[in-house]
Amino acid sequence: MPAHMNLIDLNQFLKCDFNSLSFLLSHKMIDDTKNCSESHQDCSMFLVKNKLSKGGYIWKSPLCHKTKTIFSESIFEDSKLQVSDILKIIYCWAYDFSLNVTSNETKVSTHTISAIFSQMKRACYEVVESSFRKKIGGYGMTVEIDETLLSKRKYHKGRMLNEQWVFGGICRENNEIFLELIPNRTSETLSSYLWRNIEYGSMIMSDSWKGYSFLDEISFPQPYLHASVNH
Repeated sequence: MPAHMNLIDLNQFLKCDFNSLSFLLSHKMIDDTKNCSESHQDCSMFLVKNKLSKGGYIWKSPLCHKTKTIFSESIFEDSKLQVSDILKIIYCWAYDFSLNVTSNETKVSTHTISAIFSQMKRACYEVVESSFRKKIGGYGMTVEIDETLLSKRKYHKGRMLNEQWVFGGICRENNEIFLELIPNRTSETLSSYLWRNIEYGSMIMSDSWKGYSFLDEISFPQPYLHASVNH
């Protein structure tokens, strides 16, 4: 899918089922290989055309002839929506469209859209949890850290809802990052998450928030170098 595509371009692009399928495969949104779940040793299934199947293809085992939909084990598997409609909803989610605006653009109910939005949020969280668990930085490297409070008001009115502190860092030399959901930004909390995400010997750059004062109070030998910037 070309970059900087608007909804009009997207609708035109997704009129071709092959475009939708190619996009899903190239972005790993559906499996590009599949093994038979029966007790066959190293049995890979292969794609065959099937006009009655959603997407026009199915996975088929060469040994037992068992079949699977190309959307098995994906968010597309149990949905009654067309793949193109789901991709439009994901596009709207990525650009932070509201439920009502997305419903108006896609002609899908807000209830269904809300469920897909929730799936996307869970998927992002799982990626963050699985991908950023190793420590970053090390000797001769600089890690910039910061914390922020995420919150949102429903329809931009009333009291703030769903407040959540997020703590993260990025290594200047290789752009590796970590992100953590944290209960608060006290020194005790920040220190525990910092120890488990940043390698000893790193130069840590922070703002002047007093919660980072523990970095300057550690007795010799200090595991980290620390410098701060007053925003």
